[in-house]
Amino acid sequence: MADTPPSTPIRRQFFGLDASLYEVDGATYIVPDKHADHPYGKRIRVGEYYEPKLHKFVTRHLKNRPGSMIHAGTYIGDMLPRFSQAATMLYAFEPDLENYLIAKSMVEINQLKNVYLLNAALAQKAEVLGLVVEADGKHLKGRVQVARDELALSDRERDTIDRQNYVASIVIDQLGITDLSLLQLDVEGFEVTVLRGAEDTIRACQPAIVVEDKSPACVQYLTDLNYRLTPTNLNGNALFLPNAAGRADDA
Repeated sequence: MADTPPSTPIRRQFFGLDASLYEVDGATYIVPDKHADHPYGKRIRVGEYYEPKLHKFVTRHLKNRPGSMIHAGTYIGDMLPRFSQAATMLYAFEPDLENYLIAKSMVEINQLKNVYLLNAALAQKAEVLGLVVEADGKHLKGRVQVARDELALSDRERDTIDRQNYVASIVIDQLGITDLSLLQLDVEGFEVTVLRGAEDTIRACQPAIVVEDKSPACVQYLTDLNYRLTPTNLNGNALFLPNAAGRADDA
């Protein structure tokens, strides 16, 4: 729950999308009408944050261990105001152009000076990737995903794909981040591929790692990097810590 109730919404348009603006805890949140039924839209209207346990962990962790944070995928920027307050530098990535433009507006409205936001995917190598953005004629919102064989789309998903765009990918190790304290990935099953492109940074910085992917492949990959899965449940996200680190409560 936010510390203050949301304000009366203000109506605006962003890039042709009708939207409502809500003031919560001193920050402005954009909810496009087409995203109003997303859990973020439903929660922010009543002064609550989507994935509140994740918000609290990020704030606590970066207070205990100041440094930079990587946040991918950013969706429409609903977590940017709070994450940027906690991080010295917030590197944010959103592959879908429409989502990115709303997230960029969120950065501008809130004057977030320490956010490095890119319309790009993260991957093991720099390349051009196909991006599935629609299914059944509807925008996938926070479920936009890279169209790669390893994602093993279901037959139904393949049959209902209406539109595929293309996006450039970036490799975390090429960013040259030396103070990475937290790596948070919600990339629709693409986590292991992203992590492969971050191995040098992970070994050098030993960040806490939060991933939505709890598959055996992802768990094993991080185990091989000398990380352990903690029992902490961050709204369905898994927390991994370096084996040399303390308890999750101290992360």
